[in-house]
Formats: sequence, structure tokens, C-alpha cells
Amino acid sequence: MKKRYVVRLSGVEREQLEGLVKRGREAAYRRRHAQVLLLADEGEYGNGLIDREVAERVGCSRRMVEQIRQRCVCEGLPAALDRRQCSRWMVKAKHAW
Repeated sequence: MKKRYVVRLSGVEREQLEGLVKRGREAAYRRRHAQVLLLADEGEYGNGLIDREVAERVGCSRRMVEQIRQRCVCEGLPAALDRRQCSRWMVKAKHAW
């Protein structure tokens, strides 16, 4: 199956992500997202692994790999590294008594 969202990282972006992975004081989800992007990178310096292989190496689901790739392509690298904002929480906050 052909990938809909293809991640192609520049050399600077790869260095930034590799530094984030190597740094000890970083949130686990950010490190995991960075590892996913590095393994899924199909650019000049990347491995270009398929989602199933990336998920096995990182220890997450294939769907999570797809979602991280989609956020990176559509919203940019900073959005892909952070957690997605929950829209339901905002609705609850507005209607809280």
C-alpha cells in the first residue's frame, strides 16, 4: 500500500531529532515521536522503513506511526513532536459549572 503522507527530513531536522533522542532529559512521548520520524524518513539521509517495521522497533502501534507521519507532513515538525490537543477538553471547560 502506498503511503499517503511521506516524511522527508532535511539534514538540519535530522540532527535536531537525533539530538532530542540522545538527550536524557526529554519527555518519553517526544523521544518516541522523534524516533518514529527518524525511522520513517524517506529523504536523502533516511531509512524509509515501512510503518510496521517502525512500529516494531519503537514499540508502538502502526496507527500511531501513521498519525505522527500525517501530523509532520500537514502541520510541521513541532506539531508532530507534541501531543495532539484534545478538542473535547475545551468543550468541557466551556460548559463546566
